[in-house]
Amino acid sequence: MFTIAECRAHAEEKLAQADHDPRHRRRLIAAAEAWLLLAGQLRRKEKVTTKARSKRRVNGNGTPGARAANGA
Repeated sequence: MFTIAECRAHAEEKLAQADHDPRHRRRLIAAAEAWLLLAGQLRRKEKVTTKARSKRRVNGNGTPGARAANGA
């Protein structure tokens, strides 16, 4: 799996290539946009995962069903 930084680096590389390759400019820009889209999706997933982890820490030991086992 790629990191957000790696996705952004790939996008930057594609944009630099687009500057020097007018024949494939549109494709390279589309590829850069795709890398940025992936970076955004990873960022959103990271936020959701971070929130879920922090909720587990607040609610108990983080194991599934911990509340049911305690009778809560």
